[in-house]
Amino acid sequence: MGEVIQLNADYALGMQSAREAVASGDIYCIESALMLYEQDPADSEFQRGHHRALINLHQQQGRQSNDLS
Repeated sequence: MGEVIQLNADYALGMQSAREAVASGDIYCIESALMLYEQDPADSEFQRGHHRALINLHQQQGRQSNDLS
């Protein structure tokens, strides 16, 4: 049986926070949010999780827009 990998709790909270912020409209432009991480890179597990979730959501949006065209 394979090894179970557990996410750091702060990383998971960051991911959840990003998903909720996008869903609620607090973050309405994922690209702008990602540019902020380019200017000021994540320096905590929470921020790294938040950044990763934004990347994932941006990729999902790209796939959805490609499916519509």
